[in-house]
Amino acid sequence: MSALAILRSEALYLYLSDIPAPLGGSISRTAVADMEVISEDELVLSVAKLLPQTSKTVIPTVLVLSDELCFTQTVAEKSKEDDEKRLIGVTPFAHVATTTLTVQEQQYLIATNQDYYESVSRALALRGYQVTLVIPWSSLIHHGVTKGEVDMVTVKRVFDTMSDLRSSAFPLVVEKKESLSTVPSTKGKPQQKFLWGWIVFGVGASAYAFAMYWFFIRGA
Repeated sequence: MSALAILRSEALYLYLSDIPAPLGGSISRTAVADMEVISEDELVLSVAKLLPQTSKTVIPTVLVLSDELCFTQTVAEKSKEDDEKRLIGVTPFAHVATTTLTVQEQQYLIATNQDYYESVSRALALRGYQVTLVIPWSSLIHHGVTKGEVDMVTVKRVFDTMSDLRSSAFPLVVEKKESLSTVPSTKGKPQQKFLWGWIVFGVGASAYAFAMYWFFIRGA
């Protein structure tokens, strides 16, 4: 058995390779708010209410981050390092993880809140779902794993294309960070960073959506 977990801003859904209906639902607001982990202990309790404990063996799981969790912008190879620093600087989280996705020779840099997905990965592990890979939703679309639907067949396709999906995976460190129990202050300069982060996210997401739409329409 294998599993595919879909993480949204305040919800988690789990699809298993041999069960037709998904599991999961909304994560408690005492655990997560605005894509920030307020309390990892509360997150563990919330996930425990959403997902059953596995009976015997550990289930390998791929964690997919929805588009709403990802800040995306196009990058050029010659300026990739500077573009990455700039995107990290305006992404409103204490620990930012990045990955790249290449579509028709165009590179997209994708950033997200590393604390959030790693906290969820630990919560899943406590229920018996061991996260082995963390990827953006756009990677599933690009590699033809899905056109938007998610079911048992999708789960099997994900594990069949693991070697390709790894090229756009986010880093995964399962050790707990000491800073996870607190929410970063939004006073002064960090608040300005949050505002600019969402502006960049809106512009980048729109450009990325248009590019992906053009790509699939042209290939149809």
